[in-house]
Amino acid sequence: MIGVGDWIYISTRRYKGNAFVIDRGQRELLVHIPPGSVSRVSINSVTKLDDRLGDKDFQILIDLALDLGDEKWFNELAERRREVMR
Repeated sequence: MIGVGDWIYISTRRYKGNAFVIDRGQRELLVHIPPGSVSRVSINSVTKLDDRLGDKDFQILIDLALDLGDEKWFNELAERRREVMR
């Protein structure tokens, strides 16, 4: 099941690539497509990606938290990144 916080692969006529789920509806997802666009996509056009985060993944999420002005999420990501990198 795909939920908020998951990384997904989108495959549509208009876009093929990775995105981060920021909200979920019954049949569609609101996703952040790096480096900065937000879009709605059908759940049927996505595949959930491996949820293990690497350093580059953390940097993308940290950038997203900064773009959204979410200080709490930024702090959580920074702390989790430090723990993983130890």
